[in-house]
Amino acid sequence: MTKKRWLLVAACLASLIVVPTVVTALLPPGPGTTKANFDRVEVGMTKAEVEAILGAPSKHKLPPPAPGGMKPGHSRQLWGGNSGQIAVGIVFDEDGKVFEKGLSEAAAESTFTWLKRNWPWLPF
Repeated sequence: MTKKRWLLVAACLASLIVVPTVVTALLPPGPGTTKANFDRVEVGMTKAEVEAILGAPSKHKLPPPAPGGMKPGHSRQLWGGNSGQIAVGIVFDEDGKVFEKGLSEAAAESTFTWLKRNWPWLPF
C-alpha cells in the first residue's frame, strides 16, 4: 500500500473510535441514581421531573422523621443507587415539588469484598 492509503486507513480507524466516544460524552446521562443525575435535580421540580431523571424511587421504607424535622404536608422519598453505593433523598412540599435534596455516597466496595458478598461459597 502507498503512504496515502495507509494514512486514509489510519484516519478511518481513528474516526471509528473518536466519533462514538465524543457522541457518548455529549449525551445527557440516562435515568438512574448517580451523582451526575443528582446534580440535575433542582428545587421546584415536580416528582414526575425527578423520576424522569432518577427513575422510580426505591421501595425501601424510610424511618419516621425526627419530631419537628419536616413541615406538615411535606413528604420524602429515597432513590437507591447501584449496589447501594449512592442514595438520594428528596423532600417534596405540599404541592409535590422538590423542597430539599440530599446525597449519600458510600465508600466504593473492593472487588474482593464484592466477591465474598455475592459468592460466599468461594474458598477465601
